[in-house]
Amino acid sequence: MSTQQSITILCPECGTESDVMIQDIVNGQDLVTKTAFLEERLNDAQCVRCQTNITPTVPILYYDLERETAFVLAPPESSLDASTQNAIVQSLTNVLINDLPANQRKSYLFAPTRFNTFETMVEAILESEGITAEKRQLQAEKAQLIETFLTSPDEATFQKNIEQYDTELDYDFFELFTSYIQSAQMTGDDARAQMLFALREHLAKSSSQGQIAVAQLDAKMSEAVAKRQENLLEQMREARNNEQRERLIADNYELLDFSFFELVTAKIDEAAQAGDSETANMLKALRSNIVFLKAEYEKKTKAALEKGEELFKQILQSTTPDQVIKKNLAGIDESFFFVLGANIERARKQGQDEPAQAMEKIGQVAVALLQEKQPANA
Repeated sequence: MSTQQSITILCPECGTESDVMIQDIVNGQDLVTKTAFLEERLNDAQCVRCQTNITPTVPILYYDLERETAFVLAPPESSLDASTQNAIVQSLTNVLINDLPANQRKSYLFAPTRFNTFETMVEAILESEGITAEKRQLQAEKAQLIETFLTSPDEATFQKNIEQYDTELDYDFFELFTSYIQSAQMTGDDARAQMLFALREHLAKSSSQGQIAVAQLDAKMSEAVAKRQENLLEQMREARNNEQRERLIADNYELLDFSFFELVTAKIDEAAQAGDSETANMLKALRSNIVFLKAEYEKKTKAALEKGEELFKQILQSTTPDQVIKKNLAGIDESFFFVLGANIERARKQGQDEPAQAMEKIGQVAVALLQEKQPANA
């Protein structure tokens, strides 16, 4: 599974606020999200005013069921105090555990290994996959080469770089470049995705290995996505109720695009042409059900964030914040802590230390009350 949150960030250059989507749980089997994380592009954002690149500093939980690993990145440079970070990490862990089937809830998931730096966490992930230091160095060199093309000042320099590095513009290079495009698409930055796509096409046509490499990559990726969508449709058909389908939608939201519904429509047409009206009607009903549940999921996600923001405002404006927290303890969840963290970070960047400290105190009180409640629910 992967989860996303919408937070407000403050541009360090011009001070403009921007609403951005951040992803805080990374499934190691989701290659697109995983690659974006490993290349420090997972939560890349741009200021809506001056286009400055901004990367929010938030805790991120990474897990891989196949390799039985669970890691969490909790960087000390975050403006969140330790107790708030711990609460967010615990919340992320709970979200993951509760979303998994009972037979997949292994002990390592309950206590993910914690890392203070991105570099050490990446090393641990790659080591768990048997990726050598030599291969990591090669990937870093490819990333640097991509940067060379992205920063070419003019067309003449761009073409000169193609000629100079032609032998290095191979399958691995275009695989990494393609992951940049996917990352931009995933974060909703369509303009950057289109720019990168056009640049990739230009590089492919102008280099000796590019067109073959891109064709192989696109075919491989299309096949992988199509296979995942086929599996998802089968799981949707086998689901016993809407609760199971809702979980499938939450876990595979990125697959529910136009091509997925094209797949369902093709299955309906196939059944109708074969004279299997029962299957065709079942699939039509399933398609309508998925469309409805997808819309409901989007509403719930938005509502959860709005609820967290409203509760945060109530607490902040109250003369007795601890009483408001006690009264609304059930609403102190992951969304609330992300709203709190975003506001603390904004206050710190604006030099408002006293408000930031007051909000940190709110987080500490919330954590303490949640911890008091845990034994009663055990």
